[in-house]
Amino acid sequence: MQSKINNCFKILFVFIVVVSCGKSKEDEELFEELNLALESSNNAIDAKSRDFLFEMNEKIKDAKTHDHAAFWKPKTDSIDKFSAELIAYINSLKNRVSSKLTEQDLKKLHKELINYKQKMQQLDSDMYNDLSKNIQITTEVKNSKEQTEIEFCKSFNTSSQLLNLEICKNRIMKIKAFLIEYCDVQTTSTSFTFDSFQAIAAQNSTHFRPYETLEITAGIGVFSKTQMPLITVDGKPILLNAEGVAEYKTKVSGEKGKFSKLVKIEYRKPDGTSGSVEKEIIYTVDE
Repeated sequence: MQSKINNCFKILFVFIVVVSCGKSKEDEELFEELNLALESSNNAIDAKSRDFLFEMNEKIKDAKTHDHAAFWKPKTDSIDKFSAELIAYINSLKNRVSSKLTEQDLKKLHKELINYKQKMQQLDSDMYNDLSKNIQITTEVKNSKEQTEIEFCKSFNTSSQLLNLEICKNRIMKIKAFLIEYCDVQTTSTSFTFDSFQAIAAQNSTHFRPYETLEITAGIGVFSKTQMPLITVDGKPILLNAEGVAEYKTKVSGEKGKFSKLVKIEYRKPDGTSGSVEKEIIYTVDE
């Protein structure tokens, strides 16, 4: 799913470039191609969400996972329902876009998008906070403020409205997929328990020559992705690999001296409470 989402970012980048170049016939043809590509990506993301919804239904039937699934399934059902309602509304706008959407149409769409985000927050505040960096409904820029009504309307009036609507759908699909996958992970049954957690942050070396590569590997316990650890290096989130390990690489400074990186590991304990550990990675650049 992550690769599909990354492909969408590439599509959006091309879209921005095309907008800056004008509205020639060639641009219109490219808009159409980008719209089709986004539709295909949206379908792939939705199929992945459907897989997780199916898994949730299966876990309800399994005695080992029934209790957890019974708690999280209503949330996934609500996520699916709210997402479907908003997507249906956007599709109705797409059917009218040939006559160009009015300012009132765009204002209502902006309101519906913000309402959707608020519904997700009200559904489960812990889930929302854990995934808040991935829940941007009016912009692709993570950790930024949502677009104001005026900014949102302006973005639609200066480029292809049809493509903008498909981009809105794409954001909803991604948010839905992130949230449903999160719920599914919470129902995972394990045959072992932890009495305590050990946060780990290791570096490949403590001494470097100028411009050599510093590598940091971080995780918790047995490097479990099911505990949903959030790992940052100097405040920058680091994605986990397939083994549940966060790997960070950077070229060290060309200047000599002692430097440090702050690694923060936030995780969920077996009892459901949250924990966090900070580790300072110290290294030296010399001859």
